Amino acid sequence: MSWIPLFALGSGVLIGLSLGAMGGGGSLIAIPLLVYVVGTTVQEAAALSLFVVAFSALLGIYQHYRA
Repeated sequence: MSWIPLFALGSGVLIGLSLGAMGGGGSLIAIPLLVYVVGTTVQEAAALSLFVVAFSALLGIYQHYRA
């Protein structure tokens, strides 16, 4: 059994909690976790981190617009 999916899931939960608690500051944690724990390249980790931050920002804009 490969442990990488479990590490990826745990990293995702940690990143999600930090993004929810601190806003965009979770991306600072995301890149090292993606590189050293999950095993992605730095370029892939940066792209994934930017995608997650952009998605959460768009979700925040939508919620603000609805309010």
